[in-house]
Amino acid sequence: MVNGLVVQAVVDTAVEVSFISDRVVTQLPEEVPVLEHVYMKTAGRGLQMNGSVVGPVTIQLGGMVFQERVYLAPIEDCMLLGLDFLKKHGATIDIVGATMCLNGQVVPMSQEGWSVEARVANVTVARTVTIPPSSVAMIKCSLGKPIGTFAIEAECGDLIMSVNVSEAGFRLPLVNMSGHLVRLKQGRLVGRAEEVRLVRPVPEVRTSIRMVREAAQCDEVITVPDHLRDLYERSK
Repeated sequence: MVNGLVVQAVVDTAVEVSFISDRVVTQLPEEVPVLEHVYMKTAGRGLQMNGSVVGPVTIQLGGMVFQERVYLAPIEDCMLLGLDFLKKHGATIDIVGATMCLNGQVVPMSQEGWSVEARVANVTVARTVTIPPSSVAMIKCSLGKPIGTFAIEAECGDLIMSVNVSEAGFRLPLVNMSGHLVRLKQGRLVGRAEEVRLVRPVPEVRTSIRMVREAAQCDEVITVPDHLRDLYERSK
């Protein structure tokens, strides 16, 4: 249980930190404090999205109760128990016996089939469109299979697509930077939707702008030849 709400937590040794789904947080009886804002990265190139560290939340496993800080993210599972939680409490996992030992107490687990591919889906064009040169268009797209909330990595050749986080039934901004028309046929692969897995703290950036005005000065003395002096005086 998390703050009194019964959830199914996944033990994931491939994740450095523990996650809780944003959908679960909205169902909790009390608001969970936000401690820090972070951006999260997946294994894909250049993928990131905003998230936060929340807590403390009360996690109950069997007869044990823990107060933990967790990462809030739009993940498909209700909760992921990562390496931070497992190391902190000296977890030992018995895969054959489907049990986990925490602080000397045994917690039963259930085993389910899981595959990385189940959390990745192709993003394709819903209907044929043409994008003019040097322009941006909102293209209606669809998922190969439902995976909940996701981030998208572009795979669209001549086109540029920013990282997006969305749900099924969505439009993506595609930019045609070329000097010619780009035609996207229905079913064309333009990206891959992938679940968020890793997080990194957002560095605090402080920016200050100062405007400096300088008066142009010219200390050089202009010497004009005698035969051009009259012309120079009249040109002032």
